[in-house]
Amino acid sequence: LQLKILPIPDLSLVKSDAVLKADAKKILKNLEKITDSTFHLSGHENLKAFEEYAANHNELTKKRLDLIQNHLVVAMHRPERARFWIPLAGFQNQRITGSSNGSLFADSKPGATSGRDEVEATLTSTDQEQYISLSGRLKPNYAEARPDSSITDVRPGDSAAHYGSDLWIIKKSVLEQRSTWTPQDSLGPGTYPKRNQSFDDIFIPWKYRSLMIPFSLSEPYSFRASGRDENFKLENLKRWSNGSRYFEVQIFGPLTIDDVQAFHFQKNPPDKELYDLLKSKNIEVWDERQWPPKPYHGEDPK
Repeated sequence: LQLKILPIPDLSLVKSDAVLKADAKKILKNLEKITDSTFHLSGHENLKAFEEYAANHNELTKKRLDLIQNHLVVAMHRPERARFWIPLAGFQNQRITGSSNGSLFADSKPGATSGRDEVEATLTSTDQEQYISLSGRLKPNYAEARPDSSITDVRPGDSAAHYGSDLWIIKKSVLEQRSTWTPQDSLGPGTYPKRNQSFDDIFIPWKYRSLMIPFSLSEPYSFRASGRDENFKLENLKRWSNGSRYFEVQIFGPLTIDDVQAFHFQKNPPDKELYDLLKSKNIEVWDERQWPPKPYHGEDPK
Protein backbone atom coordinates (compact mmCIF):
# COMPACT_ATOMS: atom_id res chain seq x y z
CA LEU A 1 0.00 0.00 0.00
CA GLN A 2 3.11 2.18 0.10
CA LEU A 3 2.24 3.45 3.58
CA LYS A 4 4.91 4.79 5.97
CA ILE A 5 4.53 2.54 8.98
CA LEU A 6 7.44 3.96 11.04
CA PRO A 7 7.91 7.71 11.43
CA ILE A 8 11.31 9.09 10.48
CA PRO A 9 12.70 11.15 13.38
CA ASP A 10 14.12 14.62 12.77
CA LEU A 11 17.54 14.23 14.35
CA SER A 12 18.34 17.88 13.64
CA LEU A 13 16.26 18.68 16.74
CA VAL A 14 18.54 16.61 18.99
CA LYS A 15 21.27 18.69 20.59
CA SER A 16 24.79 17.42 20.10
CA ASP A 17 27.01 16.45 23.02
CA ALA A 18 29.15 19.52 22.33
CA VAL A 19 26.16 21.86 22.61
CA LEU A 20 24.94 20.17 25.79
CA LYS A 21 28.39 20.42 27.37
CA ALA A 22 28.45 24.13 26.52
CA ASP A 23 25.01 24.50 28.15
CA ALA A 24 26.32 22.67 31.23
CA LYS A 25 29.23 25.09 31.49
CA LYS A 26 26.77 28.00 31.38
CA ILE A 27 24.83 26.49 34.28
CA LEU A 28 28.04 26.24 36.32
CA LYS A 29 29.12 29.79 35.45
CA ASN A 30 25.77 31.14 36.64
CA LEU A 31 26.04 29.23 39.92
CA GLU A 32 29.59 30.52 40.38
CA LYS A 33 28.34 34.06 39.84
CA ILE A 34 25.66 33.62 42.52
CA THR A 35 28.19 32.14 44.94
CA ASP A 36 30.75 34.87 44.27
CA SER A 37 28.23 37.63 44.91
CA THR A 38 26.77 36.13 48.10
CA PHE A 39 29.78 34.49 49.71
CA HIS A 40 30.01 37.26 52.32
CA LEU A 41 26.82 35.86 53.86
CA SER A 42 28.94 32.94 55.07
CA GLY A 43 30.71 35.23 57.51
CA HIS A 44 33.84 35.23 55.32
CA GLU A 45 34.61 37.93 52.79
CA ASN A 46 35.47 35.54 49.96
CA LEU A 47 36.78 32.05 49.22
CA LYS A 48 40.39 33.05 49.90
CA ALA A 49 39.47 34.40 53.33
CA PHE A 50 37.51 31.24 54.10
CA GLU A 51 40.45 29.01 53.17
CA GLU A 52 42.84 31.11 55.25
CA TYR A 53 40.47 30.72 58.20
CA ALA A 54 40.36 26.93 57.68
CA ALA A 55 44.14 26.70 57.42
CA ASN A 56 44.53 28.42 60.79
CA HIS A 57 41.47 27.14 62.69
CA ASN A 58 43.12 23.93 63.93
CA GLU A 59 45.29 21.07 62.70
CA LEU A 60 42.37 18.94 61.50
CA THR A 61 40.81 21.72 59.39
CA LYS A 62 44.25 22.45 57.93
CA LYS A 63 44.59 18.78 56.89
CA ARG A 64 41.04 18.70 55.53
CA LEU A 65 41.75 21.78 53.44
CA ASP A 66 44.74 20.06 51.85
CA LEU A 67 42.79 16.84 51.25
CA ILE A 68 39.85 18.64 49.66
CA GLN A 69 41.93 20.95 47.51
CA ASN A 70 44.55 18.46 46.35
CA HIS A 71 43.47 14.87 47.01
CA LEU A 72 39.78 14.63 46.23
CA VAL A 73 38.29 12.57 43.41
CA VAL A 74 34.72 12.05 42.23
CA ALA A 75 33.43 8.53 41.70
CA MET A 76 30.39 7.46 39.72
CA HIS A 77 29.11 4.34 41.49
CA ARG A 78 27.72 1.78 39.08
CA PRO A 79 26.80 -1.92 39.51
CA GLU A 80 28.96 -4.53 37.80
CA ARG A 81 26.16 -5.31 35.37
CA ALA A 82 26.73 -1.87 33.81
CA ARG A 83 30.28 -2.75 32.72
CA PHE A 84 29.16 -3.87 29.30
CA TRP A 85 26.94 -0.81 28.76
CA ILE A 86 29.13 2.10 29.87
CA PRO A 87 31.75 1.74 27.08
CA LEU A 88 28.89 1.78 24.55
CA ALA A 89 26.50 4.40 25.91
CA GLY A 90 28.38 6.25 28.65
CA PHE A 91 26.72 7.28 31.90
CA GLN A 92 22.99 7.87 31.73
CA ASN A 93 20.87 9.47 34.44
CA GLN A 94 17.51 8.15 35.62
CA ARG A 95 15.61 10.21 33.04
CA ILE A 96 17.28 8.25 30.26
CA THR A 97 17.34 4.82 31.90
CA GLY A 98 14.02 5.06 33.74
CA SER A 99 15.59 3.36 36.76
CA SER A 100 17.62 4.30 39.82
CA ASN A 101 19.14 2.79 42.94
CA GLY A 102 18.07 6.02 44.63
CA SER A 103 14.71 7.80 44.55
CA LEU A 104 12.62 7.68 41.39
CA PHE A 105 9.12 9.08 41.65
CA ALA A 106 6.49 11.15 39.83
CA ASP A 107 6.72 14.91 39.82
CA SER A 108 3.94 17.25 40.82
CA LYS A 109 4.53 19.37 37.71
CA PRO A 110 2.84 18.23 34.47
CA GLY A 111 5.43 17.20 31.91
CA ALA A 112 8.19 16.57 34.43
CA THR A 113 10.05 13.31 34.09
CA SER A 114 11.18 12.92 37.66
CA GLY A 115 10.67 14.37 41.11
CA ARG A 116 14.17 15.66 40.77
CA ASP A 117 13.13 18.23 38.17
CA GLU A 118 11.61 20.57 40.75
CA VAL A 119 14.58 20.11 43.08
CA GLU A 120 17.15 20.63 40.33
CA ALA A 121 15.30 23.69 39.04
CA THR A 122 15.47 25.22 42.52
CA LEU A 123 19.11 24.34 43.05
CA THR A 124 20.22 25.59 39.62
CA SER A 125 18.19 28.81 40.10
CA THR A 126 16.14 28.01 37.00
CA ASP A 127 12.45 28.54 36.30
CA GLN A 128 10.74 25.18 36.83
CA GLU A 129 8.86 25.08 33.53
CA GLN A 130 12.04 26.02 31.69
CA TYR A 131 14.03 23.35 33.52
CA ILE A 132 11.48 20.63 32.80
CA SER A 133 11.83 21.34 29.07
CA LEU A 134 15.62 20.90 29.08
CA SER A 135 17.21 17.80 27.55
CA GLY A 136 17.46 14.86 29.92
CA ARG A 137 21.05 14.46 28.74
CA LEU A 138 21.90 17.91 30.12
CA LYS A 139 20.50 17.15 33.57
CA PRO A 140 23.00 15.76 36.06
CA ASN A 141 24.41 12.38 36.85
CA TYR A 142 25.06 11.93 40.56
CA ALA A 143 28.36 10.86 42.07
CA GLU A 144 30.38 10.92 45.30
CA ALA A 145 33.42 12.97 46.38
CA ARG A 146 36.05 10.90 48.22
CA PRO A 147 39.78 10.84 49.03
CA ASP A 148 42.16 9.64 46.32
CA SER A 149 44.36 6.57 46.65
CA SER A 150 47.31 8.54 48.06
CA ILE A 151 45.43 9.19 51.31
CA THR A 152 46.18 6.26 53.61
CA ASP A 153 45.08 7.58 57.00
CA VAL A 154 41.58 8.73 56.05
CA ARG A 155 39.09 6.23 54.67
CA PRO A 156 36.19 7.11 52.38
CA GLY A 157 32.72 6.51 53.74
CA ASP A 158 30.47 3.70 52.53
CA SER A 159 27.09 5.45 52.60
CA ALA A 160 26.95 5.61 48.79
CA ALA A 161 27.94 1.95 48.37
CA HIS A 162 24.40 0.85 47.49
CA TYR A 163 24.69 2.69 44.16
CA GLY A 164 27.27 0.16 42.97
CA SER A 165 30.63 -1.44 43.72
CA ASP A 166 32.34 -0.21 40.52
CA LEU A 167 33.77 3.30 40.85
CA TRP A 168 34.40 5.29 37.69
CA ILE A 169 36.65 8.22 38.61
CA ILE A 170 35.85 11.33 36.56
CA LYS A 171 38.56 13.56 35.08
CA LYS A 172 39.33 16.81 36.91
CA SER A 173 38.73 18.88 33.77
CA VAL A 174 35.09 17.73 33.75
CA LEU A 175 34.65 18.55 37.43
CA GLU A 176 36.04 22.05 37.02
CA GLN A 177 33.81 22.88 34.06
CA ARG A 178 30.49 21.13 34.74
CA SER A 179 30.22 19.93 38.33
CA THR A 180 28.63 21.00 41.59
CA TRP A 181 28.29 19.39 45.01
CA THR A 182 26.19 19.34 48.16
CA PRO A 183 27.10 18.20 51.69
CA GLN A 184 24.32 15.63 51.66
CA ASP A 185 21.85 13.96 49.32
CA SER A 186 20.22 16.94 47.61
CA LEU A 187 16.74 15.53 46.99
CA GLY A 188 15.16 16.25 50.37
CA PRO A 189 16.84 19.60 51.16
CA GLY A 190 16.19 20.72 47.59
CA THR A 191 12.48 20.93 48.38
CA TYR A 192 13.01 23.60 51.04
CA PRO A 193 11.94 27.12 49.96
CA LYS A 194 14.56 29.64 48.92
CA ARG A 195 15.81 31.94 51.66
CA ASN A 196 18.20 34.59 50.38
CA GLN A 197 19.36 33.38 46.94
CA SER A 198 22.82 32.63 48.32
CA PHE A 199 25.20 29.69 48.15
CA ASP A 200 22.79 28.01 50.57
CA ASP A 201 20.09 27.98 47.90
CA ILE A 202 21.95 26.28 45.06
CA PHE A 203 24.14 23.40 44.01
CA ILE A 204 27.56 24.58 45.21
CA PRO A 205 30.08 24.97 42.35
CA TRP A 206 33.07 22.61 42.42
CA LYS A 207 35.34 25.65 42.72
CA TYR A 208 33.94 26.09 46.24
CA ARG A 209 34.55 22.55 47.44
CA SER A 210 36.55 23.88 50.43
CA LEU A 211 33.13 24.52 51.99
CA MET A 212 33.05 20.76 52.60
CA ILE A 213 35.42 21.26 55.55
CA PRO A 214 32.94 22.00 58.37
CA PHE A 215 30.80 19.02 57.32
CA SER A 216 33.72 16.57 57.46
CA LEU A 217 35.14 17.12 60.94
CA SER A 218 33.23 14.69 63.17
CA GLU A 219 35.35 11.68 62.16
CA PRO A 220 39.06 12.55 61.77
CA TYR A 221 39.94 9.21 60.16
CA SER A 222 36.96 9.01 57.79
CA PHE A 223 35.83 11.32 55.02
CA ARG A 224 32.10 11.48 55.54
CA ALA A 225 29.54 14.27 55.35
CA SER A 226 27.96 14.77 58.75
CA GLY A 227 26.34 17.52 60.74
CA ARG A 228 28.12 20.84 60.49
CA ASP A 229 30.68 21.61 63.20
CA GLU A 230 29.17 24.57 65.07
CA ASN A 231 32.60 25.69 66.28
CA PHE A 232 33.67 26.33 62.71
CA LYS A 233 32.49 29.72 61.48
CA LEU A 234 29.95 29.35 58.68
CA GLU A 235 26.85 31.49 58.88
CA ASN A 236 23.45 31.65 57.16
CA LEU A 237 23.44 27.96 56.34
CA LYS A 238 20.08 26.28 56.90
CA ARG A 239 19.43 24.06 53.89
CA TRP A 240 22.66 22.07 54.22
CA SER A 241 22.75 21.57 57.95
CA ASN A 242 22.50 17.88 58.78
CA GLY A 243 24.50 15.83 56.32
CA SER A 244 23.73 12.37 54.93
CA ARG A 245 27.10 10.64 55.36
CA TYR A 246 28.51 11.33 51.89
CA PHE A 247 29.26 14.33 49.71
CA GLU A 248 27.05 14.25 46.64
CA VAL A 249 28.39 15.56 43.33
CA GLN A 250 26.24 16.57 40.36
CA ILE A 251 27.82 16.40 36.89
CA PHE A 252 25.87 18.20 34.16
CA GLY A 253 25.87 17.26 30.49
CA PRO A 254 26.87 14.08 28.62
CA LEU A 255 29.41 11.76 30.24
CA THR A 256 31.21 8.96 28.42
CA ILE A 257 34.03 6.57 29.15
CA ASP A 258 36.37 9.20 27.66
CA ASP A 259 35.62 11.37 30.71
CA VAL A 260 37.03 8.69 33.03
CA GLN A 261 40.55 8.81 34.47
CA ALA A 262 40.44 5.65 36.61
CA PHE A 263 38.33 2.57 37.32
CA HIS A 264 38.14 1.06 40.84
CA PHE A 265 36.49 -2.28 41.58
CA GLN A 266 35.39 -3.23 45.09
CA LYS A 267 34.26 -6.77 44.33
CA ASN A 268 35.13 -8.62 41.11
CA PRO A 269 37.97 -7.48 38.81
CA PRO A 270 37.17 -6.65 35.19
CA ASP A 271 37.47 -9.38 32.60
CA LYS A 272 40.28 -9.23 30.06
CA GLU A 273 38.17 -7.53 27.40
CA LEU A 274 37.19 -4.63 29.67
CA TYR A 275 40.66 -4.41 31.19
CA ASP A 276 42.25 -4.14 27.75
CA LEU A 277 39.72 -1.50 26.72
CA LEU A 278 40.40 0.59 29.82
CA LYS A 279 44.16 0.40 29.32
CA SER A 280 43.78 1.34 25.65
CA LYS A 281 42.13 4.56 26.82
CA ASN A 282 44.84 5.23 29.43
CA ILE A 283 42.36 4.62 32.24
CA GLU A 284 44.04 3.45 35.43
CA VAL A 285 42.65 0.29 37.03
CA TRP A 286 42.69 -0.07 40.82
CA ASP A 287 41.78 -2.89 43.19
CA GLU A 288 39.74 -1.34 46.00
CA ARG A 289 38.91 -4.49 47.87
CA GLN A 290 40.99 -2.90 50.63
CA TRP A 291 42.08 0.62 51.59
CA PRO A 292 44.17 2.13 50.28
CA PRO A 293 43.52 0.60 46.86
CA LYS A 294 46.40 -0.81 44.86
CA PRO A 295 47.12 -0.75 41.13
CA TYR A 296 45.68 -3.69 39.22
CA HIS A 297 47.50 -5.16 36.24
CA GLY A 298 45.10 -7.85 35.08
CA GLU A 299 46.66 -10.58 37.21
CA ASP A 300 43.36 -11.82 38.63
CA PRO A 301 40.91 -11.85 35.69
CA LYS A 302 37.28 -12.61 36.42
